[in-house]
Order: sequence, then C-alpha cells, then structure tokens
Amino acid sequence: MVEARLRSPVGRAIVPVAVGLAVIAVVFGLLWLIAIVVTHNANESNRRVGADVFEVGRVDRLSDSVARNGPILFPNLVGPAGERPVGLAHDGASDFEGWRVFSLRPAGDGPDCLVQVDRQTKQLEDCQGTVFDPAQLPDAERVVVLIDEDGTLSLDLQPGT
Repeated sequence: MVEARLRSPVGRAIVPVAVGLAVIAVVFGLLWLIAIVVTHNANESNRRVGADVFEVGRVDRLSDSVARNGPILFPNLVGPAGERPVGLAHDGASDFEGWRVFSLRPAGDGPDCLVQVDRQTKQLEDCQGTVFDPAQLPDAERVVVLIDEDGTLSLDLQPGT
C-alpha cells in the first residue's frame, strides 16, 4: 500500500492549516444554524425590559431619609412599561403607612420638566421654580407601593399582573 504524503514543504505547511480552518468553519456554520432555529421560534411579545418589582429598602431607614432630606426621587426608573420618573413620599403615623408614589412630571409641564428636591429647603421645585407639595403632584401611573412583613418597601411596576 502506498502512503499519500505531502512532499513539498509548502504543502506540508498549508494543508493542515487549511483543514483546521475548514473544520472551524463547519463548526461555526452549525452553531449559526442552531442559533437561527432557536431564535426564529422565540416569542417577541415576551421580551420585556426591567423588573416587575423594584426593591427600595427598609421602611424605617426610608422614612428617616424622607424626614431628613425630603421625598426620594427616581427620575430614571425603568420597568416593563418603559421609563417612568417617580418620587416616593412618606406622611404617615408609622413607618408602615402613609407612603405615596407620585409622578415627577407636574400636570401641564413638558416631559423634560421634572421636579427636583431643593436640598436646602427640602421642597420639590420644577424647572420653572414652582414649588410643589408631593400631594399636589399626580399619582404615578401603574406603580404601587408594597411593604412586606419584614419592613422592606418595594415598588410594583406592573400591578395586577
């Protein structure tokens, strides 16, 4: 039996490299086809950005923070419904009651005019300098305050689901 050998130095150098590249290309092609099949059957309606529940913290610490610094603002809170600028205020007799989530967009102001806390006065002011009490701002749409038995406050960004 005659053995097939590559006789030239160029052949001995190039053929193994070419065979290796061919094997890598075949493996890559198979993985590419598998990825196409898997993603082709993916349901686009199930894609969501953000979590349903945002854990803010313990109610005792949060109520102390609100008393010292004013309402807690989340101007870039992102959930399944997109970006929602909200604030969290506390006006209750105990740490477990009196929490309110409000929109940072005052009624009649544009989408870029969000209220901010003036750290010296602890009051909410919009971009035009108007001062607001949290009770004057509209409720946040589809955001609900949840407090568990351990005293952890969370914001449900998809209530009812």
